[in-house]
This record gives sequence, structure tokens and C-alpha cells, in this order.
Amino acid sequence: MNYFPMFVSLEGKRVLAVGGGRIAERRVSVLLHFGCELTVLSPELTPALARFAEEGRLCWIDRRYRTGDCKTADIVLAMTMDEAVNRSVWEDCKREGVTVNVADRKELCDFYFPGIVIADEAVIGVIANGGNHRLASELTQKVREEYGMKKEKGV
Repeated sequence: MNYFPMFVSLEGKRVLAVGGGRIAERRVSVLLHFGCELTVLSPELTPALARFAEEGRLCWIDRRYRTGDCKTADIVLAMTMDEAVNRSVWEDCKREGVTVNVADRKELCDFYFPGIVIADEAVIGVIANGGNHRLASELTQKVREEYGMKKEKGV
């Protein structure tokens, strides 16, 4: 199935990122550009995520996911290294009607998190239908190179 590339405003939307590792760091760093209210729920954070929390750019909840944590979110990203936790987040979101993305399971995604290129007023998103992350990453880099854009810190 192909996904329709729809760009939406995240301004003021409540985004819950479950997980505090490298994938969460990459995705949260991108989301910081789009005006959403970010909460990271994880017992541990990468140094960059910890810095974002210290700077007040996101809210950090220092614990593991519990059933019901997704209730107040508009969008949830499940990015833990624990498949059972990610599935629990997905099941909870489905019950609550919350849009969810499970980083390593395309069949558990309501949307795919694209490779992002930001330059001036342009935002370019690249996906490979959720199945080929390397291709999406390579295409994103080619777009950056084609337009002379450097990878922004955090994007």
C-alpha cells in the first residue's frame, strides 16, 4: 500500500515520544522545528535529549510507559528497544484513537516518519513506504546535496 504524503501543522499538538535512545533523539530533534508540545517518556535519555529537557524544549517523564499514558496525546511515537513495550503502546493508542507510529514495525504505523530536509521556507519529506529506511535516507541526502543544503543539527 502506498501512503499519501500529507503535510500537517503540528503547532500546539501534543506529541508523546516513548523511548529515549538514538531513534528518539533523531525524531525529536526534527519535531522541535514544528511547534509541537513534546513529551519524552523514558527512564533514560541520550545526552542531546537530556539537554533539550534542561533547556525546556521538551518535557521528560523519567519512567517506563504505562497503560493510559497516550490518552492526552495527539500523536505517539513508540521507539523503545523493547518490542513488547512498543506493541503495548500501539494497542493502547488503537484503543484510545490516538495516531501512532512504531519505529521498527511498519504494519503498526498510522503514518511513516519521513526523512526531512528543511531549508528556508521549504520542507521536503522522503519515505520509501516504510520498508526501506536506507533508501529513504539516501534519497534525503541526495535532495540535500542537489539543493546545496547541509544537514541541520538535529535534522
